[in-house]
Amino acid sequence: MCIRDRYQRRVHGIQKIPNMVKGHHPLRWDTALEYIGPLFLHSFIFFYYWLQPTAPNRKECHCISVVAYVLVMIHFTKRVLESLYVHRHTEERMPLFSICLNTAFYWILGSIIVPFSIYTESYVSPGHPSWLVGIFAVLFLFAEYMNMSCHLVLRDLRPEGSKKRGIPQGYGFQVVSCANYFWEIVSWSVFALLINTLQGYLFLFGGAGYMIIFGLKKHNNLSLIHISEPTRRYAISYAVFCLKKK
Repeated sequence: MCIRDRYQRRVHGIQKIPNMVKGHHPLRWDTALEYIGPLFLHSFIFFYYWLQPTAPNRKECHCISVVAYVLVMIHFTKRVLESLYVHRHTEERMPLFSICLNTAFYWILGSIIVPFSIYTESYVSPGHPSWLVGIFAVLFLFAEYMNMSCHLVLRDLRPEGSKKRGIPQGYGFQVVSCANYFWEIVSWSVFALLINTLQGYLFLFGGAGYMIIFGLKKHNNLSLIHISEPTRRYAISYAVFCLKKK
């Protein structure tokens, strides 16, 4: 055991230094499947009510429904590609309960309940003007780009096959320890405001709550690995938006 590890154990009173990036699946399709389901389910529900001759909503589909569908496709396609080609995968599997919980959240709430609330004839458009819909779409895409950039930064911190642990910088990491979660919360906040349904807000709060809890754990792990870091940043922040801690 190195001197740094012994010092951390003595200061923090812990038996094992947590791994900052543990929790990824060794088989990349394990995580990709969580996001492939939403791609198929959203597409099936959307095109059924858009193309079927008997669908009462066939002649007129809300502009917001179309924009929402395109944004969802972009998000989950990005997540599948990141799972396959970006994320570093360790030998340690995510607990089965967490896999089932994530899959149920994305497949049931995010890909059945939410789509039925915005793609069918029962959807009541919030009446956003076209310029506001465009702003929502641009903000969503910007947050998705920032989220992807954060994932690339995290990947480059640990070259494949290495156990090196670094401190992420840029794209919001100067302010929060889990900037990737922060930008994903921004994405789904914009999405919820765009569609303006109860189901959309439930999906936002459920996902944000999970990411904040998981982010706090990662923040604590980072604090144990890099002792100087606890005074620099919040995890995601207690209210999502936050200022850099002096």
